[in-house]
Amino acid sequence: IQEFTPLDMAPCQMCRRLCSLYCCIWPALAGNLSGNDSNTSMGTVYFPDVSVTVSEKDKFAVLALERTGGSESQVTVVAHVKVHPESTAILGKHFLAAGSIMTATWLPGEDGLRTIVIRIVDDDTWSETKVIKLSLDVYPQAAKAAHSTEGNVYINDDGDSGVLAFSPTLVRLPERTPLLPRPENESCIFRVERTGGSSGKVELGIDLNFQACGPRFRPYEYGRLEHDFDWFPPQSQMIWEDGELGSKCAVKELAWFELPAPDQGGFHFWPDAEIETVDVVCFSPFLVQNSTATLRADSSSLIISSIDAGRHGGGKLICVKGFPCWHNFTQTVADGNTSGFLVAGETCKNHSGGYQFEVRPAGVLHTYVDLGFQLNDAPPGVMSFCLSPWLLDDDVFLVASMTLMGPASSNVAHCTKGARICKVSNLLGEGLRPRTDYLQIMLECGVAESVPPGFARAARAVMDETGTFLFEDSGTMAEETPGIYKMCWCRSSPNGSCNQLSEFRV
Repeated sequence: IQEFTPLDMAPCQMCRRLCSLYCCIWPALAGNLSGNDSNTSMGTVYFPDVSVTVSEKDKFAVLALERTGGSESQVTVVAHVKVHPESTAILGKHFLAAGSIMTATWLPGEDGLRTIVIRIVDDDTWSETKVIKLSLDVYPQAAKAAHSTEGNVYINDDGDSGVLAFSPTLVRLPERTPLLPRPENESCIFRVERTGGSSGKVELGIDLNFQACGPRFRPYEYGRLEHDFDWFPPQSQMIWEDGELGSKCAVKELAWFELPAPDQGGFHFWPDAEIETVDVVCFSPFLVQNSTATLRADSSSLIISSIDAGRHGGGKLICVKGFPCWHNFTQTVADGNTSGFLVAGETCKNHSGGYQFEVRPAGVLHTYVDLGFQLNDAPPGVMSFCLSPWLLDDDVFLVASMTLMGPASSNVAHCTKGARICKVSNLLGEGLRPRTDYLQIMLECGVAESVPPGFARAARAVMDETGTFLFEDSGTMAEETPGIYKMCWCRSSPNGSCNQLSEFRV
């Protein structure tokens, strides 16, 4: 130390060529010992800004070091900036640097700023704000300031978490319950896609919410859950993991007895016989707390509107008088052990006096209504199945319509005893058909024993193309006593050709 004094710098110059970083600390120490320099003349080194905030997309963080008061010093000052172990940002993962120690140097007589440059890694994953904690060591130590010797670089996520958007947001669906499941590309009603960034985990849910319908639709147009449609809410949220992009089916149209995936909603309109302008059903998507993506503004509401199936929404149901009346109700809203009324007409407004029915289960998946021969005396034409789960007047709705075929009970005809021909024309009824519909004159329909002998042989006629029933053997009929008899009707089918008197039940 005595050898290298501030008055003799030649050895230091030679030393600097060999080891520029630390060599000239020694003459500084010698000067201190000799009293020719002072701590003050070395100046001080510190962080002028103790914290810097950057985003991942900024790519670099620049932290300044400043030396002041060292312009008269003949000492080289070296600053080491160290990464503190308590940093939440990880070297090599969240940032890159020359190493865990970064260096800045001021030669003798130099003041001013030096910069430490840290490269920020955009890892395309979402995270909370991370911090690089830095500490400052200065050589010689006398040049270290008493304050501002610790710095922080805060790294914010760059918000590249993406956007969720639904397509479409308004869908029209027919009133139907598909019998068989279909591929997702055919059955998906609403699909949602994450685009624009995949940083962070995203969770999305969907709620049934008629408030989302907005002013475009009126409350009387809203569909009624369990009457007009069925909705299976998702059992769990849809999830896009950190780094995941792509689309998912959020709501699908369900087939009969089909269930959606746990993270999907399931929907279908119940077919019914009501004549409706529209049924609308509305939903609100929502992001679960701490989801990183945003929901696009035009995807804040989802709407399904119905395409009305009209009077045959519950199936094109037909019954023929004189035959058992049985219908499959599997695709309607009516489940097993539900009750209701079958009434004449197209509405359920006046269901008193109708025929009561029960919807019965057939196995696990199917339901049916069996009215037997109850409708043999019912007026032909349109009839309505009015579902009333509790047989209450204030909870009746139209689930299916049916056309009852056959003649009306109010028909009247006249034949004269002794006339050569007896004919009956223009019968009132629904769906009467030539060559298959027969009339038989009887005392009581369906009771063979009630037919007088003269009528048993001759009083039968088939409907011709003009709608006329012609009884040609009127001479045999004339053997019977004049009076009032019943015209009994039968339709030939594979199960009967109307050759037996017992087949004329109507």
